[in-house]
Amino acid sequence: MPTFTTTDDILRHIQDNTFNCGRTCAQMIISALTLAPTSGADPRTIAVVPTQATLATRETDQPDPLLPADVWLTHPDEMLELLRDSPELLAVGADDWRLQAYPTGKRLVADVLHTLATSGMPAVVSIKQNDHWVVIKAAHRDDAGRLMIELLEPSDPQIMMRQHRYEDECNHDANGQAYIKYEMTRNALIGLDLRINPRPNPSGMNDYAGQCVGILYGAAPTDEALDETMAAVVDVSPKKRAAGRPTPDEFYAELAISAQAWKLERVRRFLESRPELVASRWVRGIESPDIEYAVMTMLSGHVEAGAPRQGLMAAFDADGALQQLQFTTSEKAIRSLARFAGEDLWWTTRWLPTLPSPFYPFARVHNQANQYVRLVNDTSFEYR
Repeated sequence: MPTFTTTDDILRHIQDNTFNCGRTCAQMIISALTLAPTSGADPRTIAVVPTQATLATRETDQPDPLLPADVWLTHPDEMLELLRDSPELLAVGADDWRLQAYPTGKRLVADVLHTLATSGMPAVVSIKQNDHWVVIKAAHRDDAGRLMIELLEPSDPQIMMRQHRYEDECNHDANGQAYIKYEMTRNALIGLDLRINPRPNPSGMNDYAGQCVGILYGAAPTDEALDETMAAVVDVSPKKRAAGRPTPDEFYAELAISAQAWKLERVRRFLESRPELVASRWVRGIESPDIEYAVMTMLSGHVEAGAPRQGLMAAFDADGALQQLQFTTSEKAIRSLARFAGEDLWWTTRWLPTLPSPFYPFARVHNQANQYVRLVNDTSFEYR
């Protein structure tokens, strides 16, 4: 059962502010490829260089706008420059980065798999139709040819220790490790959506609207190589079930089956700990209330003395099929889904300036039309 993965482990960092997802992805890759060869020193004690603030100064378009919904924070051309022109990567000969824009997500995913297989290097991709960047570090394929993509999510609402050394919670191995099932027949609210929405571009930069964009390493594969990789990836239609919403027990069973199918050892070990079920909630689309998904949150059972409990957030489509999951050590984030009990929660496909993740949905504010509040941190917005 093939697993595509990086040669060097890519360790996760948290973005220091709302603007920095792209810079954080660059920070993850630069630090992983430059700290690993360090001799005579424990990488966990070394402050990561460059900082996100330094990376921001290397972007062509300065300064950042104040959270507009229609302007790039890190444009794809800038994302390429952060890696290709990095003096730190140039110094170790790891600067052969390229930008690829494809008309379909499946073509981009095929290139990511090819890059992982041939160079052992990660990829940075723009997801969720918005200016949000993540690092893809591995992909797991089951016996049927279905993919589970393993990525590092830079945003986190609760982890505050950001010294950017590998011994604080910024880099805890249970924070930010996420998996998204790759299916073209996806739920519009929670699927892996790689196509970029139209938005104004900084002067002199390319327009990638309608395309699927990634920053990858090494020479671009031939069309024949991409075709071969794509042929091995099966696009599976969602499973269908009897009428009625699936139950938490069905979600748990789906998690166990998925952990076995994709050999997700971290998920398997988590389930063996006899986790506490914290919440199982249904979330509906603000734009399309008939489209819905479910989020289930759990906390690990048996943990070592002094260690934080690991949390797992899992999202399922309306038929109970697992679509994505993410680990965290933030117990507050896990327990936040228990708020506003008995109500359906809400999510939007619109651009959000922070936490563009379906794991952090909103509740509708009673007696206030079009007002929504996010459960994890009480931030609110008015839907117009």
